[in-house]
Parts: sequence; structure tokens; C-alpha cells
Amino acid sequence: MNEHADKIVAFEISPSLLIAVCTPFQRMQLNRTPGTALVLDTTYRITADGMKLTMFIVRSCSMQGRFFPVMHCLHRSLDSDIYRRIFRAFFNCFGIIGRDGGFSGLTIDFADAISEGYSMACLEHVGGETSVEPGGLEPFLSCLRMCKFHFLKNLLAFIKDAGAEEDQKRSVIDAAQIMLSNAAETGKDSRTFKASEKKLLSLLTVFSGFDSWKKWWMENKEGLHWACITDVGPGATRHALYDTTNASESQNRVVKMDHDV
Repeated sequence: MNEHADKIVAFEISPSLLIAVCTPFQRMQLNRTPGTALVLDTTYRITADGMKLTMFIVRSCSMQGRFFPVMHCLHRSLDSDIYRRIFRAFFNCFGIIGRDGGFSGLTIDFADAISEGYSMACLEHVGGETSVEPGGLEPFLSCLRMCKFHFLKNLLAFIKDAGAEEDQKRSVIDAAQIMLSNAAETGKDSRTFKASEKKLLSLLTVFSGFDSWKKWWMENKEGLHWACITDVGPGATRHALYDTTNASESQNRVVKMDHDV
């Protein structure tokens, strides 16, 4: 660098930076909570120069039910490749979620970069290609969950932007809550769920942009977004729909607000 400094126009490696931390004590957490589910979330601007912090969190029975981070990842970018690298680091420590006798599932938000990075990491970890035929990822994706909070937040933002009145907002959110409850209690193939799904969609048809909203939620990524919040009933691999990813967000907030990094 010193020898050729006058010839260098730009030198930057920071966009690809990833620091993954998993201590021996954190690795032991899998033995304390076998079969438990994880929550993942990313917090922005964890440092003055804009670093991001991603954590994998479990609820630890051995620690009186407290949330406990099993891996910390400090990084700059937010694309699918950085999440691929994050998940590869996680799999190297704990194995593939739902397959290697470790954690049973993972709740994330709806950022496509996360689910895409997760898919690529799964395929790489088992020695496959980074692209497969449609449906080939289902064994891996069936362990992914997306939380109720982020779905309802997105839904409310959509109808507010479309000019919904207050009574319309209440009706739509109530219908969505009922649909999600039916999905968890009776399954996506039940008549009860299908009726509540139909009611929610009928309420949304009056809003401008509904077709685009429906396509993203119900058809994009082979229907992954919708499956992650509706294919959660008895007998389903996901078999649960969690209210929020706040378990991870709260841990990120502790670091962000309580420490100078």
C-alpha cells in the first residue's frame, strides 16, 4: 500500500465485511434447548459509521426463560450474499435448522435478502448448487416462519397509503387477525381458514394497488411469504406462528442503546 499509494484510485473492502461471533458457551446452548426455535433480526446503525448487527436468539429454559443470543454477526451490507455468509457461519456451528438435530425452526421478517441468503446457504452446506428446480428448496424453507407483527404492519401501511378510512382499517386488521388465528388453530386447508382468507381478500379488493400487494404476498418466491404465515397449523412443519421477532430486536436494542461501539 505504501509503495504504490500514488497509483491507487480507490481501495475499499468494507462492504463485504462480516464478523460472526459464537463463543463455546453460546454453542452449548443447543444442548440446553434441544428442538427449540430461533428468531433472527437485523438492527441498523449499530455503530457511528453505520454497521449492522444480526443476532440469532433463543428462549432459554435453563436461564429462567430469558432470551439468549447464540450468535452475533456484525456486517455492513444487507444483500442476499451477506445473509448467505451469515447462515453459512451459523450452519458451521449448529447444523442446518430442522435437519441436523438442532434448532427446529427460524422466524424472520419479510426481507427477501434474508430468505434468499438462507436458501443459498442451505444448498451450499449440503453440497448442492446455488440454484434448483422450483419446489426443490421446500425441505429447507418449510422451517422458515415469518412473524405476525411484520405482516400486520405491512398490511396497515398498504391500506393507509391507499386512503383507507378508520373503520376500514379496523375491519381489515380484525379480519387479518382472525385469518392468522385460524391458520394456526385449524390449518390452511380447513374450511374455517379458507373462509377467513376469502373475507380478508374481499375487503382488500377495493384498495388501489391490491393486485400488486396480492402478487407479492401470495405468488412471489413461489408463495413463500404467504406460506410462512398461513402454513402453520397442526401437522405443518412450521406448526407455529409467532407474534413478533422482538426477541431478537430487543437484544439488538440493548447493545445499540446501552453500549458505545
